Amino acid sequence: NYKSKDGAYFMLTGLEVPRHMPKILKALKLDRLLPEIRGFPQNRAMFIKELDLAFAELTMEQIRKAFDAADVWYTPVRKYED
Repeated sequence: NYKSKDGAYFMLTGLEVPRHMPKILKALKLDRLLPEIRGFPQNRAMFIKELDLAFAELTMEQIRKAFDAADVWYTPVRKYED
């Protein structure tokens, strides 16, 4: 689960890194990380850290708009425990 700037939790669904990560990175304007996809899963921790930092700067509405425009699969989480 990831957390937005305004405290909303969500999760990426159906994530296959080679297939979906380019759209996620582009939606978040993290194009600089595109070459790093080749190093997955060894650099998984780096991706989690970078995504956490990016999501912490955006409200859920901003994330929703970016992901909807880029056709990124995600779902809100009503409670963190879910």
